[in-house]
Amino acid sequence: MDLKELRKYYIDNHRKMWHWLAENSDKVKRDWPGWEKYDSNPPPDEMEHCFLCVYTSHTENMDCHNCPIDWCITDMCMDVYPVKSYYLSYCNAIKLKAKTKYAKIIAELPEKKDNTMQW
Repeated sequence: MDLKELRKYYIDNHRKMWHWLAENSDKVKRDWPGWEKYDSNPPPDEMEHCFLCVYTSHTENMDCHNCPIDWCITDMCMDVYPVKSYYLSYCNAIKLKAKTKYAKIIAELPEKKDNTMQW
């Protein structure tokens, strides 16, 4: 697959997994049943079960700034400034209702304009 096809593939699977997490808020990313059909190099568990991180590993400089998703309130999924990212809010949520809320947001975050380059 070329980088454009990889981008679509990883974003599609990212959305499927996060929609599933929104419906199964008592589960974690590694519980997603879709992993059984997924074959990747590197394995997703080395990238914290994140399709976007795996995609980024295929981009120039393997830089998180090449994440294909616009995290909206922050630059990256792990940012805490000026506010905590949606992903960190999801990770820190204790109540299942909050996990569902953040999983839905993460599933539907907009794509960035595709301006990555292959290396």
